[in-house]
Amino acid sequence: MPCHSPAIDATHGKRENDMSRKSKKVKATSLLPMCAAGGVFIGLGLGALMDNLALVLVICALIGAGVGYAIDRKNGVTYGRH
Repeated sequence: MPCHSPAIDATHGKRENDMSRKSKKVKATSLLPMCAAGGVFIGLGLGALMDNLALVLVICALIGAGVGYAIDRKNGVTYGRH
């Protein structure tokens, strides 16, 4: 008598359901919002240290957004309907 479960394939040792599942394509997610938010927080800290909060905050947010856009472009993220 076999002592293994009938749901396990005897030749491969894998479950039968694993073989029938199809792999799904994972959509690339945008890093731009995260990078821009990181730039805002860095700008808050540096702006407080430099006594020029508004200017440094805007500059760091723009740099963060630019870095995020460059990473997204490299990863093939689209922002419109395609």
